Amino acid sequence: MKIEQKRIMIVEDNMIIQLDLEDMLEDAGYQVVAKASTGQEAIDMAIVNTPDLILMDIGLKGPIDGIETAECIKMESDIAIAFLSGNSDLKTSQRVLDIQAVSFIIKPINEESFLAELVNIFSEV
Repeated sequence: MKIEQKRIMIVEDNMIIQLDLEDMLEDAGYQVVAKASTGQEAIDMAIVNTPDLILMDIGLKGPIDGIETAECIKMESDIAIAFLSGNSDLKTSQRVLDIQAVSFIIKPINEESFLAELVNIFSEV
Protein backbone atom coordinates (compact mmCIF):
# COMPACT_ATOMS: atom_id res chain seq x y z
CA MET A 1 0.00 0.00 0.00
CA LYS A 2 1.43 3.36 -1.04
CA ILE A 3 1.16 6.24 1.42
CA GLU A 4 -0.22 9.41 -0.13
CA GLN A 5 2.49 12.02 -0.52
CA LYS A 6 1.55 15.34 1.11
CA ARG A 7 1.51 18.32 -1.23
CA ILE A 8 3.10 21.52 0.07
CA MET A 9 3.35 25.03 -1.33
CA ILE A 10 6.16 27.34 -0.22
CA VAL A 11 5.58 31.10 -0.05
CA GLU A 12 8.91 32.76 0.73
CA ASP A 13 10.55 35.80 -0.87
CA ASN A 14 14.10 34.86 0.17
CA MET A 15 15.22 32.47 -2.58
CA ILE A 16 17.92 30.83 -0.42
CA ILE A 17 15.39 30.00 2.31
CA GLN A 18 12.90 28.89 -0.35
CA LEU A 19 15.41 26.45 -1.85
CA ASP A 20 16.48 25.18 1.59
CA LEU A 21 12.84 24.50 2.50
CA GLU A 22 12.24 22.75 -0.80
CA ASP A 23 15.29 20.51 -0.29
CA MET A 24 14.28 19.66 3.29
CA LEU A 25 10.72 18.85 2.26
CA GLU A 26 11.61 16.73 -0.75
CA ASP A 27 14.33 14.85 1.19
CA ALA A 28 11.66 14.06 3.80
CA GLY A 29 9.27 12.70 1.16
CA TYR A 30 6.92 15.65 0.72
CA GLN A 31 5.95 16.98 -2.70
CA VAL A 32 6.51 20.70 -3.32
CA VAL A 33 3.73 21.57 -5.76
CA ALA A 34 4.32 25.31 -6.03
CA LYS A 35 6.61 28.13 -4.90
CA ALA A 36 5.72 31.80 -4.72
CA SER A 37 7.56 34.90 -3.60
CA THR A 38 4.73 37.47 -3.48
CA GLY A 39 1.26 37.48 -2.00
CA GLN A 40 -0.58 37.75 -5.31
CA GLU A 41 1.51 34.96 -6.83
CA ALA A 42 0.66 32.79 -3.80
CA ILE A 43 -3.07 33.48 -4.08
CA ASP A 44 -3.08 32.54 -7.76
CA MET A 45 -0.99 29.39 -7.25
CA ALA A 46 -2.95 28.18 -4.21
CA ILE A 47 -6.19 28.13 -6.17
CA VAL A 48 -4.64 26.22 -9.09
CA ASN A 49 -2.45 23.75 -7.15
CA THR A 50 -4.64 23.06 -4.07
CA PRO A 51 -1.82 21.97 -1.75
CA ASP A 52 -2.45 20.14 1.53
CA LEU A 53 -0.39 22.79 3.34
CA ILE A 54 1.01 26.23 2.60
CA LEU A 55 4.20 27.31 4.35
CA MET A 56 3.71 31.08 4.40
CA ASP A 57 6.39 33.62 5.21
CA ILE A 58 4.85 36.63 6.95
CA GLY A 59 7.23 39.29 5.65
CA LEU A 60 6.68 39.16 1.90
CA LYS A 61 7.79 41.82 -0.56
CA GLY A 62 5.01 43.65 -2.30
CA PRO A 63 1.75 45.31 -1.32
CA ILE A 64 0.38 42.48 0.86
CA ASP A 65 2.13 40.51 3.58
CA GLY A 66 1.78 36.79 4.29
CA ILE A 67 -1.06 37.25 6.76
CA GLU A 68 -3.15 39.26 4.29
CA THR A 69 -2.29 36.69 1.63
CA ALA A 70 -3.51 33.90 3.93
CA GLU A 71 -6.76 35.78 4.56
CA CYS A 72 -7.39 35.95 0.79
CA ILE A 73 -6.60 32.26 0.32
CA LYS A 74 -8.86 31.28 3.26
CA MET A 75 -11.77 33.14 1.62
CA GLU A 76 -11.45 30.87 -1.42
CA SER A 77 -10.43 27.53 0.12
CA ASP A 78 -9.81 25.61 3.31
CA ILE A 79 -6.08 24.97 2.75
CA ALA A 80 -4.08 24.58 5.96
CA ILE A 81 -1.53 27.36 6.46
CA ALA A 82 1.59 27.34 8.64
CA PHE A 83 3.34 30.67 9.07
CA LEU A 84 7.10 31.16 9.00
CA SER A 85 8.64 34.25 10.55
CA GLY A 86 11.67 35.65 12.26
CA ASN A 87 9.31 38.09 13.97
CA SER A 88 7.26 36.81 16.89
CA ASP A 89 6.05 40.10 18.39
CA LEU A 90 2.65 40.24 20.07
CA LYS A 91 0.87 42.12 17.25
CA THR A 92 2.08 39.63 14.63
CA SER A 93 1.21 36.67 16.87
CA GLN A 94 -2.34 38.01 17.37
CA ARG A 95 -2.85 38.45 13.61
CA VAL A 96 -1.69 34.84 13.10
CA LEU A 97 -4.13 33.59 15.75
CA ASP A 98 -6.98 35.41 14.01
CA ILE A 99 -6.25 33.45 10.79
CA GLN A 100 -6.38 30.10 12.63
CA ALA A 101 -3.06 28.94 11.26
CA VAL A 102 -2.09 25.35 11.96
CA SER A 103 1.38 26.40 13.12
CA PHE A 104 3.74 29.33 13.65
CA ILE A 105 7.34 28.34 12.90
CA ILE A 106 10.09 30.69 14.01
CA LYS A 107 13.09 31.31 11.74
CA PRO A 108 15.88 30.40 11.55
CA ILE A 109 14.48 26.95 10.91
CA ASN A 110 15.95 23.92 12.63
CA GLU A 111 15.47 21.02 10.22
CA GLU A 112 14.78 18.37 12.87
CA SER A 113 12.15 20.38 14.76
CA PHE A 114 10.67 21.69 11.49
CA LEU A 115 10.12 18.17 10.13
CA ALA A 116 8.72 17.04 13.49
CA GLU A 117 6.27 19.95 13.38
CA LEU A 118 5.13 18.90 9.89
CA VAL A 119 4.39 15.41 11.18
CA ASN A 120 2.30 17.01 13.96
CA ILE A 121 0.49 19.25 11.49
CA PHE A 122 -0.41 16.39 9.15
CA SER A 123 -1.58 14.19 12.01
CA GLU A 124 -4.14 16.91 12.89
CA VAL A 125 -5.29 18.05 9.42
